[in-house]
Amino acid sequence: QLTNNDYISVADVNLFKNERHIYYWGLASYEKSYSLKTNYRFQGGAGVGYYVIDRESFVLQVSDGILYDRVDLADTEQSNNRYDVYRNSFRVKFRFLVGEVLTLESSDFLQHALSDPRDYIIKIHSTLSLRLAKWLSFVVAVNYNKISRTSRENFIGNVGLTVERYF
Repeated sequence: QLTNNDYISVADVNLFKNERHIYYWGLASYEKSYSLKTNYRFQGGAGVGYYVIDRESFVLQVSDGILYDRVDLADTEQSNNRYDVYRNSFRVKFRFLVGEVLTLESSDFLQHALSDPRDYIIKIHSTLSLRLAKWLSFVVAVNYNKISRTSRENFIGNVGLTVERYF
């Protein structure tokens, strides 16, 4: 039985991110998710971010902005499965390094509809990476998603190797 057939594409643009503590971001994404009962979702928006801590071994960022969200949901108990909504998009992102061997990273979103606080989306993407060689890492990644409107959530785990080669 099919349990997951998800697809997501994201373009994330940041301005002045390496020049100051305050930066500006723009985001556009498209996703479809069988497990979350989403036929399609397009999001586009912009906002402001801030480096709370910006050190070599630990980085903590928070950002907030407004997203336009166009959605077509699979069958739900609500009558309006196709809708447009503006959302507040709050993000917390961090990276923690232990020496040059271990890296923990996470990017977490909470997106409330401006018109209905009961309509929200939670997205968490976290990775733990263990460097085995200068160019090779063992990686464990987890993704958690929840959409309140469909009362669906998923948890996806991945384990693998990352090969880094710079040209």
